[in-house]
Amino acid sequence: GSRGDLTVDDVFDQFACVTPAGVTLLSALKVEHAAGGCTCGGHATVRSLLSESLDQRADITIVDMEAGLEHLSRSGGTLAYADVLLVIMEPSRKAVLTASRTLVLAEELGIPRVYGVGNKAVDGDREFFAELCAEYGVDLAGVVPLDDDVAAAAKSSTSVPAGAATAVREELDRVIDVVGPTVTV
Repeated sequence: GSRGDLTVDDVFDQFACVTPAGVTLLSALKVEHAAGGCTCGGHATVRSLLSESLDQRADITIVDMEAGLEHLSRSGGTLAYADVLLVIMEPSRKAVLTASRTLVLAEELGIPRVYGVGNKAVDGDREFFAELCAEYGVDLAGVVPLDDDVAAAAKSSTSVPAGAATAVREELDRVIDVVGPTVTV
């Protein structure tokens, strides 16, 4: 963030965590205190990592950002170098409207592909997402169902057990197919 004295290798050496599955994780933009000031330095660091360096370290980079439009406006657009942006939407009109606003900002940044993904869907929500996304010009990549096993794992900060959440996993496979054949998870 604000230090400015670290190389990309330094950032990975000091702050990366490699999981047992071999995935490297970096956490950015941790806000620790109220009224602590602007997070522009953190946004700039993420943008810099995405623009210059990660292609040499990873075939695929997934950036999980907090909900909101700030990542498309801060520090020249934290996500300006993204190839694909997935906008996760709760089953509400407001979420779809926010996704449509996100599309405009993403287009201004030059993000080539933006998709909406419905989340926590119950009966009738697939049709709701399809209708509203079509009305507001949001390309819908998929609709992930609400699942008790996913909710329980989130509450206990554990992984979803193997073999559980089958419908969720199947829908995520469909989303990956929409995003592109070059993306593998």
